Amino acid sequence: MPALKPFSPGKLYSQIKVERPAFEEAGELEREQDPRFVRFCKYIYTRFPGLGAGSKFTEAYAEAVGFLGWRLSAEEFNATVKFVAIASLALGLLLGAGVFVFLGEFISILTGTPELVFIYVFMPVIILTLGLTKWGQKMPLNAAKDEQVRALTYVPEMMGYMIMSMKLVPNLEKSVEFAAEHGQGKIALEFKRMIWDVQLGVYNTLTEALDEMAYRWGKYSSEFKESLMMVRASVLENTEAKRNQLLDKTMEKVLESVRLKMEQYARDLSQPVTVLF
Repeated sequence: MPALKPFSPGKLYSQIKVERPAFEEAGELEREQDPRFVRFCKYIYTRFPGLGAGSKFTEAYAEAVGFLGWRLSAEEFNATVKFVAIASLALGLLLGAGVFVFLGEFISILTGTPELVFIYVFMPVIILTLGLTKWGQKMPLNAAKDEQVRALTYVPEMMGYMIMSMKLVPNLEKSVEFAAEHGQGKIALEFKRMIWDVQLGVYNTLTEALDEMAYRWGKYSSEFKESLMMVRASVLENTEAKRNQLLDKTMEKVLESVRLKMEQYARDLSQPVTVLF
């Protein structure tokens, strides 16, 4: 009896043919590209792995990285922060030394204080190093806050699509698919990924996936979390009138919450603009 040829799962799946045109036109799958900052962190860690050895995220950083969906480890991030601090300090000292050697006398004549030339030359270097290091350290937190501001635009749109679909057909799965198809921004991408995760068995049900998404976004967009819970609850209403009433109330709360946050955001900007003016 001839021996059976070994087949890998990839070879077996490659023999499967699907008649649906959507799959035929999809082409090759492409991996989602990491943001530039994440790619830079991974590059630095591959060159200098010792800088981030044994590092761990704090709770705030772990939440921010998880919320953004970055494929970034604590070792990669801390290695980059240390590299930026060391590299900026070394480069700054070299530039400062050059300025001190070639322009030190001119600066002493210009300022009239030769004893302070060293401070004038190297103080900007220290400030620049601290600034770049602080920027690298706060990058995940600032990116999460920026996404929170963008969510003020996307949340009403996504919830509007969900509520529109729920009023036509009171089916939670169809409303999520409708919002994912027509929405924009990070929330729409999260919806599409959530649908894939449910189909692949990562979550047992769509409601379980919605709960996980709501609690993940809760810290950054409380109105999105509350509106998702209310849309979920509308499915349990026994009459169409009550369901529509709850959906209308959900949309009103979303718009009111976004309006209040936009007003607060504008007030927070007024003081820096006044200082600049």
